[in-house]
Amino acid sequence: MIIHIDKCLELGLPEPKPYDNQLTYIKRLLLLGFSFNTHMARYCGIGNLHSLVNPLRKKGIEFIKEKSLVKCLFTGKTYPYPVIVLKMSPEQITYYKNTKTAKKD
Repeated sequence: MIIHIDKCLELGLPEPKPYDNQLTYIKRLLLLGFSFNTHMARYCGIGNLHSLVNPLRKKGIEFIKEKSLVKCLFTGKTYPYPVIVLKMSPEQITYYKNTKTAKKD
């Protein structure tokens, strides 16, 4: 699926880089401290956020996965079913950056 640049910018998210795929874009959002949920993903053109959770973890990215009630960006309504919310704590971001830097040395 194509990531919709205009929708990302509308949500206050950074513009996807030309080389970004869904996985690398979500990884970049998490490392920049953004919280990203299923409704945001669908709005931006990423269809199945839940299917990207395990590939992110396999890449060594530790993050918080929780379920929460979130407003649907298409309808403006909050439905009574929770959706996946991904985020990283500042400690997780620092740890990831330090371990990736250490591996380069």
